[in-house]
Amino acid sequence: MGFYYNGFVTMGGLLQWGLIEARTVHKDPTKEALKAVHALRLEGQSDDTLARLKKVLRQANGIVVAEAALLASEWFATELTDELADAFVRLRDKGLGEDPQCWGKVALIKALHELAHQDGLVYLKGCQTFQLEPVYGGKEDSAVAVRSLAFGALVQLPVIDFEKLMIALADLLADPSPRVRAEAARLSVSGPADKVAPLLRLKLKLGDTETRVMGACCDALLTLAPGEENLELIESLAQSDNGALEAEALAALAGSSHAEAVTLAITAFDRLFDPQLRRIVIMAMAASATGEADAFLLSLLAEDEPEALWALEALKPKRHNPELDKEIEAILAQHHPHWQT
Repeated sequence: MGFYYNGFVTMGGLLQWGLIEARTVHKDPTKEALKAVHALRLEGQSDDTLARLKKVLRQANGIVVAEAALLASEWFATELTDELADAFVRLRDKGLGEDPQCWGKVALIKALHELAHQDGLVYLKGCQTFQLEPVYGGKEDSAVAVRSLAFGALVQLPVIDFEKLMIALADLLADPSPRVRAEAARLSVSGPADKVAPLLRLKLKLGDTETRVMGACCDALLTLAPGEENLELIESLAQSDNGALEAEALAALAGSSHAEAVTLAITAFDRLFDPQLRRIVIMAMAASATGEADAFLLSLLAEDEPEALWALEALKPKRHNPELDKEIEAILAQHHPHWQT
């Protein structure tokens, strides 16, 4: 056996002389597991592939479980919902070591929701999930999306313990993450109005450091309970010394589907001097389906720039209505013929 080839020492020679060490190349288990899930996808759904997918859900880490959960959802494999729920609890309990960045837990909640899993326990656990991970300068919670998605699934269950739902909402409205607080408010419109509205009103009365949370609460409260007391509360916020809070409240009133709220926004518009606030009111009316909003925008369309241009932009989503579109064209022809195309 030769040790030289064209004047160079061969690898075999170096090994025999003990000058280098033989090393076994280890395959990455996560990559191999991901390949196995991909292979299941290619094979297609069957009793055998479902059994193998169950095994992945029981044993794999978060990255692999995320792919398995996606596949279960693609196959609409409702027979796997118990395994998906168990996998969530397993990854939740093991935390950062098994599921960094919560990829697995996020995918599992999404899959359970898409597969119409009816047991609210796993969603309640999701609403209570936190996972602090090291980042430069400290730690950061990577479970923000988990809590938001879990509440979105929980609040849409057809049968639910309302007391537990309200506890979950109360906790999330006080969550450390402003994103979770805002999402909880936005999603709360799927809950029972008589139980959700008082919590939203309390949140507005107590306030929040993030005005976007206050805006989400205003929107949700107007959707669920646009009564006199709540309109008065939001109108008072629309007169706040805090410009950002004023803008959020005005936008909620102007974009409402309730005529009384839009009327309050129109009244407020007349006292506004800040062009940015006036623009916010105008653009928010694009979302309102009320005749009051349409009439107000049409009246602005006859005015000078820039408000007429803002009104035209806000009317764009409404131009599928032939009668309204005809009115728009008539006003443009009279006041702004150069804008017509």
